[in-house]
Amino acid sequence: MSEPNEPNSTDFERRARAVLEAGTDRLDGRVRSKLTQARYAALAALEPPATRAAWSRWMPAGAVAATVLVAFVALVNRSPDPNLAPTADRLTAFDDLEILADGDEFEFADLSDDYAFYEWASAVAEESTDAIGT
Repeated sequence: MSEPNEPNSTDFERRARAVLEAGTDRLDGRVRSKLTQARYAALAALEPPATRAAWSRWMPAGAVAATVLVAFVALVNRSPDPNLAPTADRLTAFDDLEILADGDEFEFADLSDDYAFYEWASAVAEESTDAIGT
């Protein structure tokens, strides 16, 4: 509100201020003290939170993210066990050469026995494409 001496204050504002001030003058000191404390508590609640409260709210999420990152790095950088049998992802060009240089004959699958199966599969494929096309 504006001060009583200000030229902008209206009659209503001046009278309301006088009534309120007269009412507060009649209050005892204990009630005035409690009202003052309540006013300061309300003003303190309006202040923005401290920066510590803002970052401490994100601390658990940061700890989880750091743990996941450490676990991921540990799993990715793990060296393979040399005692394990080689798998498809660990075969090298030297393994391929060793297979080709082997003196034993390489056995190929005999497809002549399964000729009837391939004929049947071809017929089924043709029937299904004809059914889809119409």
